[in-house]
Amino acid sequence: MGTGKETYSDSTTVRAAIQTLLDDDLTEIFAQLAAIAAGSGVIVSANDTVVGVLNGKLVAGNRISLTEGNDGGDETLTIALTDPDIVVADAASLGTGATDGQLRVCADNGNVYTWDDGNSKWRICSGNIYAADPSAVTYTVETGTTIWVTGDSQQKVYNGSAWVEVVALSPGDVYGLVCSNDTDADHDVNVTAGGIRDDTDVRNLVLPSEITKQIDGAWAVGDDAPGLDAGSVAANTIYHVFLIKRSDTGVVDVLFSTSADSPTMPANYDYKRWLFYVVTDSSSNIQPFTQVGGGQTVEMWLKSSVSVASGLSGAGTQSVTAYIPYASGFCVSALFSCGPGADNNTMSVASASGYSGVSTQQITGGANVQGVSDFIPLVASTVYYSCSTSTGSFSLRAVRIVR
Repeated sequence: MGTGKETYSDSTTVRAAIQTLLDDDLTEIFAQLAAIAAGSGVIVSANDTVVGVLNGKLVAGNRISLTEGNDGGDETLTIALTDPDIVVADAASLGTGATDGQLRVCADNGNVYTWDDGNSKWRICSGNIYAADPSAVTYTVETGTTIWVTGDSQQKVYNGSAWVEVVALSPGDVYGLVCSNDTDADHDVNVTAGGIRDDTDVRNLVLPSEITKQIDGAWAVGDDAPGLDAGSVAANTIYHVFLIKRSDTGVVDVLFSTSADSPTMPANYDYKRWLFYVVTDSSSNIQPFTQVGGGQTVEMWLKSSVSVASGLSGAGTQSVTAYIPYASGFCVSALFSCGPGADNNTMSVASASGYSGVSTQQITGGANVQGVSDFIPLVASTVYYSCSTSTGSFSLRAVRIVR
């Protein structure tokens, strides 16, 4: 009766069968060892049942190629990426992807992108997007992805359907941008970091850090650099301080100009906003001043009063255009003083004729006293005065500015 097993009737046959099995196993083992020793074959692990050559056992993965070299001789096997340009200089160098899931890394910002074949766009995996205009971004982005808009010098976040400004500036929003005399007080003005909309309400002008500009030299970009738009600094002159920006690079700087609305802009600078003004004295040096406030409404206080007129008597009008750029529309009120003089000097200064109402301030000075008024509104480039002596005088102390 069969049992499914081989049976032998004598010991000789048993020994022969065992010998045959051992010979077969040993032959296979020695063949594999010989192949490995000779370099003609490899096994992947101890359980591998088939000896193979290296370029048969090594399987190329995704975007990896295996290339045999020096066939029939001292052969080599080169392992290489099929996408060698995985690292590109910047987002502008991404180009068009070849296969879905293709990887790119931008060297300038470390951003990681994969190619979305279905949308024919690069999908950002990590990092921030940098672009001059968010609408021109050609990446598929996820909700919450941030973008640094170089054209606006500000950050935006993607809400799933649109880019939303993280810090949005409205036309009336101003922060920082405080002006002051710098170390060389006669020629240098420092402006602190801050932001404001440009005068066309198109761009945010954001100064990321304080900057010092020199009024006695032709404009050059950067901190501690000259800032005059044209010509040479002149005596007894009003100079307007502008925040300027070039949209192609996002660089924001400061400029001086005698024009309140049409400064000579440096090459490639296409956005501006009036910030402040300074006045030079008879030696072409900036009158020392202090800016009070850092918002939309600020005050410029002169550290030494600037004489507007002297030797006055009776009543009349006096132009203030040498010290207050009323026509610019930014100066809304001023504070004046009178005296000290040889005798008591009582003077009324008004923004309109008639010397009545809230627009009038009476100032009383004397031999050793300088009287000071409150701010009076400016409604024209002249003010009206009425003085009690034949030697009346008054000076400018401060100007209130809405920028």
